[in-house]
Amino acid sequence: MTLKYTALGTFTLAIRGDGTAPTLKNLASGANKIGNEIDLTGASDRQIYAVWQLRVRGATAFVAGEVIELYLVPTPDGTNYADGGDSVNPQKALLAFVFEARAVSTQLVLATPPLALPPVKFKPLVINTTARGFTDTDDENQLHYRPFSVEDV
Repeated sequence: MTLKYTALGTFTLAIRGDGTAPTLKNLASGANKIGNEIDLTGASDRQIYAVWQLRVRGATAFVAGEVIELYLVPTPDGTNYADGGDSVNPQKALLAFVFEARAVSTQLVLATPPLALPPVKFKPLVINTTARGFTDTDDENQLHYRPFSVEDV
């Protein structure tokens, strides 16, 4: 059996960075932001992986090693989401990736390796565990994803 990647899906904005909710703009230290529902269950190629990109800038310079957490909060029954939201911390089992900051005052562009996606609808959740808030500038703080699959050739 030989596997290869399928064609990449669309590079898609998951959580905005402007004044439109939900947004990562001006996200406070220790705060959560949950994105809108992502539903890949009807896709003809059933995309099962994604790479994620976080663009983020601290209101003051990040300290090396500070982290921002990404969770994928599923709805196994199609209606009720697992705990996790703007004011509720999710189960640690839903942690998908930890982005590590460098000591810079400029915008960071951070990426994940390929991550498995839930086979159900889900919402991305970002938790700012750094000691500083994100900037209040439009589009400096955004979360994107690009889904894909593999196929046997």
